[in-house]
Amino acid sequence: MNEASLLVIIKEVTNDRQVSKLRALDSYKDMLLASVTHELRTPLNCIIPMIDEAIEDESVPEHVRENCMKPSINSARLLLNLSLIHISEPTRQAEISYAVFCLKKK
Repeated sequence: MNEASLLVIIKEVTNDRQVSKLRALDSYKDMLLASVTHELRTPLNCIIPMIDEAIEDESVPEHVRENCMKPSINSARLLLNLSLIHISEPTRQAEISYAVFCLKKK
């Protein structure tokens, strides 16, 4: 007897396509975050020393240093620290703290 045989293999590929799309999106996200954090670090690395200098400058009124410059430097450092978190390391953790301040003159 001479019988022809046919083997048909059916594989669900929808999930594979979704995984590929998600991996591509994840890669784009990583590239975008790397670019944004780089663009943040560059000006912040210039701004922070300037604000530090102004805080140390005794010719700047104390209320300006306390109410404007110190909150500004704290925010800039927080932003810099956030930009330094390596996005692809999910086990790394960052602690963020906030302080309430008022810019109104007393």
